[in-house]
Order: sequence, then structure tokens, then C-alpha cells
Amino acid sequence: MVGDFNIDLLKYNLVSNVTNYMNALSSSGCNVFIDKPTRITTHGGSCIDHVYSNFFSNQLFNFIILGDISDHYGTLTQVKKIITKIKNKIHSTESLI
Repeated sequence: MVGDFNIDLLKYNLVSNVTNYMNALSSSGCNVFIDKPTRITTHGGSCIDHVYSNFFSNQLFNFIILGDISDHYGTLTQVKKIITKIKNKIHSTESLI
């Protein structure tokens, strides 16, 4: 899952709603892959653009794209080639960009 969720992940363990949200995702097997500010203001920063996945961390490459098109930065996720074996058939997923 990726997107602008408008939930500041930097408030994890500081605000109960954010902590509950993160714990629910974690208990579902989702890992968080963006943990730096994606929106910078004169008063500080917030992490509102999220990337979650149940893939292993060595299968995803995540980046924060710096730019001034919006009031916050974008994210880019590259998925490393994944090969799975299902019922004696091999399925391959190429990198997505």
C-alpha cells in the first residue's frame, strides 16, 4: 500500500491513534518503509506519505523524492524481482517503477 494517508508516522508512540494504527498494520504483517519526514514546514516535519508491504525489506527499495510541486514530497518504491513457486509453476514479478 502506498499513498498520502495524512497520518503522521513520526507521532508513533506519542499519540494513541497513530500508535494503534501502526500496531494494527504490524499485526497484519505489514512493514513500514518510509520513516522520515515527507512534509516540511517552518514548524517542523511530518511523515504523511506511507509505503507498507508484507515483502521483506531486501525486496523493496524506497526513496523520498524531493521537489516543490506539492506541499510535501513524493515517494518512489522499486520492487526487486521476486520469484515464487506455486504448484510446480514458477511465476516472476519484474521491477515496478
